[in-house]
Amino acid sequence: MNNFIYETPTKVYFGKDEELKVGKIIAEFQPKKVLVHFGGNSARKSGLLDKVENCLKEENISFVELGGVVANPELPLVREGIELGKKEGVDFVLAVGGGSVLD
Repeated sequence: MNNFIYETPTKVYFGKDEELKVGKIIAEFQPKKVLVHFGGNSARKSGLLDKVENCLKEENISFVELGGVVANPELPLVREGIELGKKEGVDFVLAVGGGSVLD
């Protein structure tokens, strides 16, 4: 086996109205395009997804969506995300929702 270093820097924001800061936080990384990754309809129905996407638009950050995450996500959705990311030139992934999305 070859030696290597695997690093996965991740920030998780919790609290009231934290989602309203997402555009400014992500803008610091100067992404070309963001993959907004979420679960089912609850993120849309609750208004969370719209708030997040509006914050990205305010910062002129391009994004694509990939929904459909379920508890214990499976490999086909991961592969779909990889293909979408390659096709769209995604260089930043934003998980919106709960633990399944972070997985």
